[in-house]
Amino acid sequence: MLNPTRRRKTPIIILFAAALLLFAVMSALTDFPLLDTMFRASADEIHRAVSALTAGQVRAYRTMLVVDFLYAIAYTGLLVLLFRSFKSNQRFCGAIRRTGVAAALAAGLADYFENALVLAVLAALPGESPLATVLGVATTVKWIAVATAVALLVVTFILRDGPRRRRSP
Repeated sequence: MLNPTRRRKTPIIILFAAALLLFAVMSALTDFPLLDTMFRASADEIHRAVSALTAGQVRAYRTMLVVDFLYAIAYTGLLVLLFRSFKSNQRFCGAIRRTGVAAALAAGLADYFENALVLAVLAALPGESPLATVLGVATTVKWIAVATAVALLVVTFILRDGPRRRRSP
């Protein structure tokens, strides 16, 4: 039987490994610029990037997006569990943790919305999709939410309660 500390860490380790593996798979599937990494992209920039893709790259992109849907679950779950694993008596730490969980959930939801928009833009090929503008905004929102969650995770880590040290007389 696992001890309570190990039992709490096991889901974190599993989600970390899953996120790492899924990221590696996504990286292996792509040899072209990804729309979901184009921060603040305009509709014209998105249409230029998509129209430059070959038919094989479009198929690879669609396959990669299936993996990206799973990746969003893995990294969102990992962030939420990491926030929940830190305990602190510091003032405002609970609010920071709750805000971090909300940012992580927002990032995951924005990633799902963004992936759906990428699929819609790819489906419009060889034409242009009116959703390209929304895709640029969704990507920006996702990356802001990810950055916020990671920054708050660092703050939570700094404010966590560590082992108590005895003061020497």
